[in-house]
Amino acid sequence: GICAAAVITHGYLGLALATLFAGVMLLAFGALRLGKYIGFIPYPVVIGFTTGIALIIGSTQVDSALGITDPSPAIPDFIGRIAYVFRHGDQVHLGAVMISVGTFALIVGLRKLSLKIPGALIAVLLGTAIATLLGLPETSVQTIGTKFHEISASFRLTDWSHALPDRSAWLTKAWEVLPLAFGIGLLVGIESLLCARSEEHTSELQ
Repeated sequence: GICAAAVITHGYLGLALATLFAGVMLLAFGALRLGKYIGFIPYPVVIGFTTGIALIIGSTQVDSALGITDPSPAIPDFIGRIAYVFRHGDQVHLGAVMISVGTFALIVGLRKLSLKIPGALIAVLLGTAIATLLGLPETSVQTIGTKFHEISASFRLTDWSHALPDRSAWLTKAWEVLPLAFGIGLLVGIESLLCARSEEHTSELQ
């Protein structure tokens, strides 16, 4: 959500610059050992935060998991995305559903066997192989290529001279994206630490 808003406000260049700044901030947070303060956050907040993230991310994948064409333009809110899936229920494709359910079942099953097994990676590779061997149509079981198309090479992180020709332009853009960079860095840091804490608690229960 924050990245989508950043692209609308500052463009892809602003997002890339903010992401670089956020990375530097995360290194600073780690050097200052600010992560220890995560222990003051109550566990119900950790569960609520991580569950909310899971629901938001999951809602963006439901249509693809069912073989439904992605909305254009993208729907930003959770309720709207779920409503879109119900309105286009006639587009559900059995092949996409089987791949999705099988991938999920494999991840859960391997996780129960051992947390050391990279279940997600194995499931992705196996699902890709099955979809390819069965020749499932890409219109229903989308690939990265069909979903996002060709990645343009016109924008390169190593050449920003066309967008920021001089030092003053760099300073202006950097100042504009600084609050965004701080927000991204803080959100990523808190999310990572909360997920780690949630995982640690889950392992203790098991």
